[in-house]
Amino acid sequence: MLTKKEIEKIAELAKIKLSENEENVLFKDINDILDYVKKIQKYKVSKNIKVNNYKDFSLRRDEIKDFPGDLLISQFSDKKDKLLRVKKVL
Repeated sequence: MLTKKEIEKIAELAKIKLSENEENVLFKDINDILDYVKKIQKYKVSKNIKVNNYKDFSLRRDEIKDFPGDLLISQFSDKKDKLLRVKKVL
């Protein structure tokens, strides 16, 4: 379990400023995660796990299909020929 001082030190090392409320929320969330990790550490897991339920999966071969570009282009409101205008992504 981490202390509030340790949370403050982590924030300082990460060069982030936390409000008192943010520190409290982070304190609770991190300690909840650590408690959960403690719980699952109690269970032993074999390194040699075998999965043999392949019969439950239906597999298909990949098929190459034409992309319906004309349909896509027809749905754009701002276009010129086959060029589409979209909003700038930052």
